[in-house]
Amino acid sequence: MPPKMRKDFNPCAVWLPGLTTDAEGKFTATFTNPDTLTRYRVIAVALHGKDKFGSATTDYTVDKPLMLEPTAPRYASEGDQLNPKVLVQNNSDIEGTWEISLATTSVTRTPQGMRDTKTVTLRPGGQSTVYFDVTFTGTGTATWTWSAEPVEIKGGQQLTPVLARDLSDIAETKFEVTYPVPLMRQVKFVSMKNNGQHNLLQGLKPELLDGRGHIDVETDAATSTSISQTHSCLRPPAPSTTSSTTPTAALSRQPPP
Repeated sequence: MPPKMRKDFNPCAVWLPGLTTDAEGKFTATFTNPDTLTRYRVIAVALHGKDKFGSATTDYTVDKPLMLEPTAPRYASEGDQLNPKVLVQNNSDIEGTWEISLATTSVTRTPQGMRDTKTVTLRPGGQSTVYFDVTFTGTGTATWTWSAEPVEIKGGQQLTPVLARDLSDIAETKFEVTYPVPLMRQVKFVSMKNNGQHNLLQGLKPELLDGRGHIDVETDAATSTSISQTHSCLRPPAPSTTSSTTPTAALSRQPPP
């Protein structure tokens, strides 16, 4: 069984605003930790009556024998080139070699395609930072999957499936990839008098026609027109990014009700 995918990195593990203690001043609460591997601080504030207050703090740590701490950007623009990194920590007493991989989605590419793998050897208690090369080739939500799998352990111990799972980790990070700014826009007005036909693309800037994006068609409610057909006819992506596409729309005048 593979390790659980870690994707919930909420900085607040739990918030319990209204708990009632028993006669001895004790209570029990159950909650599920986020997927962050870190030290959590616990703060408790007690109130009794109108003027009796108290507080206490403690902490606890959530970790794994083998931990990944990925660093992903909060956002990116199409065309950006980055070197994201992941910190690999070996908290076990086993020395071994791990494969560290970064799997990406369609808006991101590595030199090896959509998945890049590197190898590190760590001693017990050791750590290493692994870097990857990525290029953002599109826009949308980028989903990165970071994983670590042991390929060899030293000391004569057998790498069983259970031990391999314990010495593995997998985490997912998401962020948005947008168009480079500034975006290019153009507004065009046409008249639908006498059932006229208009090429909505005529007169648009060539830079817009060679790019990608969307076109919005709005009609005046008083003209009682309707869109009878809409196509999203996109040209092949150009090396440079703009904000427009080349769709066409056919409008027809409807008889008044």
